[in-house]
Amino acid sequence: MVVTFFISIILEGFAEPFAQACLKVGKTDKFSLAQGILVFLQKIISAFLIVFNLTNDVVGLCLGQVLGSLGYLIYFLHFWYFNYCLTEEKEIITLVNLFPHKVAYIFLTEDCKMIYYLLSHSLLKQVITDSSGYIMTFTNALSLTEQAAYDVIERFGSLAVRLILKPIEESAQIFFNSKSNKNKRETDTDTIYTFKTLLKSTIIVGLIIAIFASPYSDIAVKLIGKNLLEKSNGATILSTYAKFLVIMAINGLTECLAMSLMNEEQILKHGMFLFIIGILHLIISVIFSQTIGAIGFIFSNFINMALRIIYR
Repeated sequence: MVVTFFISIILEGFAEPFAQACLKVGKTDKFSLAQGILVFLQKIISAFLIVFNLTNDVVGLCLGQVLGSLGYLIYFLHFWYFNYCLTEEKEIITLVNLFPHKVAYIFLTEDCKMIYYLLSHSLLKQVITDSSGYIMTFTNALSLTEQAAYDVIERFGSLAVRLILKPIEESAQIFFNSKSNKNKRETDTDTIYTFKTLLKSTIIVGLIIAIFASPYSDIAVKLIGKNLLEKSNGATILSTYAKFLVIMAINGLTECLAMSLMNEEQILKHGMFLFIIGILHLIISVIFSQTIGAIGFIFSNFINMALRIIYR
């Protein structure tokens, strides 16, 4: 199972340069179609193999994952070679051209240096995002019961993120990336107007969720976990997490805009800032979790995202 998912990641990694090329040349419809093909093939193939008992559940899921990623890569290759070229000079980018031709230059080129910084940037974001999990795993800040309650509440509360905020952020990222390569005043005005409109909309949605979460948190907790979550202050954690969604929505949109407009130097500075803020975030999370319990993770995340928004 691990091997198949590893292969799937490699296939999608090969397709990623072509996906980013589509965004840069404004072919967002092709990118969206490719994403749909990826999800559709993975789910349909897995469901077909499992429903008709052609294989067991685990193997079916693995095959669906790999074949879906393969279809994702094939679509981009077909689109690239038979429809459009990336640059104005009509240069064809192949899979071979994605790798350095001289081994001696692999660790010396400016492009590779930027890749290292972007990789470290992604790793830092991952550590910051899952810091609560690392702290609960490697420290005794919370009991097992409190960890289970917080994990359930976090997953339930993140439904709003996955169902509402994440699609908005993904669409905004595509839009901002497609506009960033056009040096026109009208484009800049359009980007700013779109950003303000999306920001207002997401803040309104976040405030609605936060307002209605307070009186209905008790009911939601009783329906989800009954006695376990009630004894672990599940209603308070859920209500606080719902209010945290507002700052999360603002952070997501500002990050989409900032990453699409940053140059290399700004990306490096942002990576250094993330490194510093990541260490600070871990320290605050440990202190808050040991002082006020699981709700301390939410407060530390709030402080972290507020600082990131102010920096941008």
